[in-house]
Amino acid sequence: MMTRLSRLILLLGYWLLLTGCGHHQELPTAKPPPVPQPQPLLIPQFADEAARAGIHFVHHNFSNGHFYYPEIVGPGCALFDYDNDGWLDAYMVQAGPWPGEKGQPSVVNTLYHNNHDGSFTDVTQKAKVTGIVNGKKTYGIGCAVGDYDNDGYDDLLVTNFGDCILYHNNGNGTFTDVTSKAGLKGDGFWTSAVFFDYNNDGHLDLFICRYIKYHPGADVACGIAGRQRDYCPPGYFPPTQSVLYRNNGDGTFTDVTRAAGVISNYNKALGVVAADFDKNGWPDLYVTCDLTPNLLYINQGNGTFKEMAVERGVAFNDQGQPLASMGVDARDYDNDLRPDILVTNYWLEGANLYHNLDGELFADVNQEANLGAMTMKKVGWGTALRDFNNDTLLDCFIANGHVQLFPAQVTPGAEVKQPCQLFLNLGNGKFRDVSAQAGPWFHEKRMARGAAFGDVDNDGDIDVLLANNNDKPALLINKNGNHNHWLEAKLTGRKSNRDGIGAKVFVTVNGKTFYDEVHSAYSFASANDLRVHFGLGNADYADTVKIEWPSHQVDILQHVKANQILAITEGVGIQSDK
Repeated sequence: MMTRLSRLILLLGYWLLLTGCGHHQELPTAKPPPVPQPQPLLIPQFADEAARAGIHFVHHNFSNGHFYYPEIVGPGCALFDYDNDGWLDAYMVQAGPWPGEKGQPSVVNTLYHNNHDGSFTDVTQKAKVTGIVNGKKTYGIGCAVGDYDNDGYDDLLVTNFGDCILYHNNGNGTFTDVTSKAGLKGDGFWTSAVFFDYNNDGHLDLFICRYIKYHPGADVACGIAGRQRDYCPPGYFPPTQSVLYRNNGDGTFTDVTRAAGVISNYNKALGVVAADFDKNGWPDLYVTCDLTPNLLYINQGNGTFKEMAVERGVAFNDQGQPLASMGVDARDYDNDLRPDILVTNYWLEGANLYHNLDGELFADVNQEANLGAMTMKKVGWGTALRDFNNDTLLDCFIANGHVQLFPAQVTPGAEVKQPCQLFLNLGNGKFRDVSAQAGPWFHEKRMARGAAFGDVDNDGDIDVLLANNNDKPALLINKNGNHNHWLEAKLTGRKSNRDGIGAKVFVTVNGKTFYDEVHSAYSFASANDLRVHFGLGNADYADTVKIEWPSHQVDILQHVKANQILAITEGVGIQSDK
């Protein structure tokens, strides 16, 4: 045991060491570590290059003073590589004339081939994807893309007011209408659709949103007495049932809506996304609805689904109210390796950001994330959570436009044409509106609807194809997102579906892991780049790239250099890179 004397001697020794035995010599001290300086926020700069690129499409909604409701819902669009040359082509969905109306313009859906030099060529007539059936132009709303027959070429579904059209890609630059042969005939007001493999049998199944029961001429005259007539709100029309088709593996589909439990008490479905929300290996469905509760169909792994939106916290907003929801995306905005859900809504509702807490429950964090207030005075449609500046954080794009021609009659200050918005992820759970600094286009006002996202020019950053109602589109080319490093990959399944849809990709950089799933259908009524894209920040390589395929095959790549587009085949690995 230490005595009092020995403690005093020990303290004296410490004092002599500290004072240098009477000499005032300061001992060298370790320099404090440098304080990390915040990195400057890289704001992407977008330029509308549609006209310069040769995309001269103009959407016509064929409004004629009767205020038919489908006139204000579309259009959607697609970015997909229909000829497998490694470059994204563009598809624009067009409406059509109403029966009995004369003097209407002659228009078609339009396919543009990417020429690899910033320009596009109209190949619609050769490709035979006009949207004309039996000599009449269908009233197009949106589209979806997927290789439903696993022949290596992506096929195209067009949703219409009327019958949908399934175009089979023949692999030679042409398509064939196989709608009847495939068993997809069915009249309705179809909006968004998704190809996904819900039973993991290697064949892409199909879910199509059906909006409302509607017949032209059945409208009542809506508007405020003594003022301009306007389009009726959706509450004037009854809801209906969406449809799930199982792929039979022989080029045909079977309606399994009831057998699979995808039966609602009738809803007004507008948007859809497929993702494995509970990470159990089976893809689930989230459906956005207009003035009826949003739907979350949890895959039970036995060919059936259970609707659990209320239980999981994604049916309503944070006040427990159903909203007028349109666009949707599902990705991991906070890098906790769970897919979250972004939903765009109507005027004075604001967007919802549902944070995935544990795979079972979600919390609407739109206010905490600053998205609610910044989107309150907009009507949101196409949307995405994508890393537009490649800093490893998913940002948010929203296409906006009202559905009322004279909205100020009801809500003073409301405008029918509205600017799009870009929000950068700050990495602390919050977003910042940088629209005003992101290029001249964000000062333009349009009735935007569908938006497709992908790397159009193969330079490593995400571009946007924007479909505007009764207007020309915009091709927003990202000019500086590739100042940071990046990695992209096109997946090809062998045991899994050929597109690799539903595959989970994990990229680890400097010990931090980022996650995404392969899916094309998100936003609103649009199809997107099937290649996964990761911003890597200042890292010039990824430690590992791990792919968990729907077949349960796992592929792992080591020390993958940045700034390249990989082609990865299930069970084989990298086949080629660009």
